[in-house]
Amino acid sequence: MLKRIIFFSFFLILIFFAIKNILQVTIQFQASNITINQSFNNQNTISKKGTHEGGETYLNNLRHNMYLISRLKINEIYQIYINLKNSNIENSNFYKEYEIINLIYELSKLPNKKHSMVYIRNDLDEFWDISCDSHLASFIVPAIANISMIRGLPNLEKKSCFGHKLEYGHFLYYNNGNSFETNILEKKYLCKILKDQGMKFLIYLDYDFQGKITYFRYRC
Repeated sequence: MLKRIIFFSFFLILIFFAIKNILQVTIQFQASNITINQSFNNQNTISKKGTHEGGETYLNNLRHNMYLISRLKINEIYQIYINLKNSNIENSNFYKEYEIINLIYELSKLPNKKHSMVYIRNDLDEFWDISCDSHLASFIVPAIANISMIRGLPNLEKKSCFGHKLEYGHFLYYNNGNSFETNILEKKYLCKILKDQGMKFLIYLDYDFQGKITYFRYRC
């Protein structure tokens, strides 16, 4: 009898913690989705983008949304849902950044990636100001598209919320005489760089005639 009681009690404890974990994961998942969508309505200033001030804002909103869901605040949750349902990414404060990330994802599907390099003009602020960490942008293209960049080093003079400007492995590039490119390079010069690296295809991110960010692909 005692063994049955112990076994039954142990079984109930397992069920209790399993249900508890399922509820916690579900609440956090739903709250995260809400918070991410709400973030598109935040103020688009570089100091609020990234892991510092922007990350703190995100975590505060996430905790608030988790509280609303866990306490079954139906009216507040419904109002948030209505606001998000009526929102449009094209009218958000971060649509340009959204376009860029989607565009870079498209690059990941291109053929001959191992023979290609990407150039992004240094005045394309929507890309270079994508985070308060000025050194982060250099890794977006290689991370998403798996394609190397041409003259992709960040500007050391630019203010950054991450103070260690010679980390991320950038020191090795600077130590070898590389530096931030202050000029906007022409196709002819870019193709010369490609050929010196044994590459064939230049992918150039720029604005089209409608002011939309797109890419142009050239064979050098």
